[in-house]
Amino acid sequence: ALDRFEEAIESARLSIECAPESSFGYFCKAKVLIYKGDAFGARKAARRAVKLAPSNADNHVALASTYVATQNWSKALNTNEARRRLDTYCR
Repeated sequence: ALDRFEEAIESARLSIECAPESSFGYFCKAKVLIYKGDAFGARKAARRAVKLAPSNADNHVALASTYVATQNWSKALNTNEARRRLDTYCR
């Protein structure tokens, strides 16, 4: 299973390399690192995704997930609130 994580991380890395100003690769990297158990690495990638595309609600979900993984409940709630304001399904 670890090989699959490494493949997914490599895919995200290639996506970032091909399009460094797109949030997608950083979002993917954050999601993979969360599942792998690397909340701090995921947070770094998710923050970059949010910085590149602050109006993308999915990027905020990825960032909130990193705070949940480290039991930082106040930041998780604040980040989720930012996501909720952006998400048209929650209005």
